[in-house]
Amino acid sequence: MKKVICLALLIFSVTCVAFTVAVRAEAPESDTGTGFFLSIGDHFSVSPTDITVVRKKGIPDEEIPVVFFLARQAKKAPLTITDLRLKGQTWLEITKTYGFGPEIFYVPVEPNEEVVAPYGYAYGFYKEKPRNEWNNMYLEDADIINLVNLKFLSENHKYPPKDIMKMRHEDMKFYAINDEIVKQQKADPPPPPKTGTKKQIWKLKKFIKKI
Repeated sequence: MKKVICLALLIFSVTCVAFTVAVRAEAPESDTGTGFFLSIGDHFSVSPTDITVVRKKGIPDEEIPVVFFLARQAKKAPLTITDLRLKGQTWLEITKTYGFGPEIFYVPVEPNEEVVAPYGYAYGFYKEKPRNEWNNMYLEDADIINLVNLKFLSENHKYPPKDIMKMRHEDMKFYAINDEIVKQQKADPPPPPKTGTKKQIWKLKKFIKKI
């Protein structure tokens, strides 16, 4: 059993290091940096090549998570979503093409939590209307980009949505928010699991982040 665990950890280690190196090698030069792309790959379980192909097609960096989010929801290839976008469809039109609506973009917040711009409009609707009416809401492209990045970053980093909202309210780009979260978590990492394989994996991830 120990040999199996060690082998699994070794494969996990090699895969993570290879992914990191590949993203750094393949990501085109930009102000975004590679941290944002690494988080996208980690959260959506996609390769650096997948990210690079979507990016080179002309999808802006902060819309790339929308491509992979909708592809996962609709169980479609990312390039299928990309092609629809490049043909001029709005993100809401693409969402509805596959039978979904604004409900899928919702990120839970505390009932009395103050929601700041640019999230006020969407959360005003989410809070005021019953859930069965959420799909009647109209969302601009910017609304969906903001919501998907909020969902992706908060889930990927286990980070409070309210804090991401505040940083976005201060006009921080999402790649900068990602870098800030990573910086904070490196300075004050969460406690490791107490026992077993999860603890070993936690230590391995911590080591890889230092590479």
